[in-house]
Amino acid sequence: FSSVSNIWAIHRELACWAKPLEFDPMRFLHKSRWDFTGKEFCYLLYRSGKRICPSMHIAEGIVRFPSACPIHSFNWHVPERSFTSQRM
Repeated sequence: FSSVSNIWAIHRELACWAKPLEFDPMRFLHKSRWDFTGKEFCYLLYRSGKRICPSMHIAEGIVRFPSACPIHSFNWHVPERSFTSQRM
């Protein structure tokens, strides 16, 4: 079984990318989570073919782990005199 993706057309699709011909790495910061499961065809080339990332789901968990450890390990509380109660 073989499938071919039209990567050229996907990367130039105006419905997926604003200004597709410009180099803009900040465009990936818009969404809170990328969807590689098949709902967004903009990321098709990252999850198909022989060069698919075998551990992309593991990497998502590893990225979240350093932020979850301090939340779990420390006792967090709001100070009695909160900054929001002061007059600006």
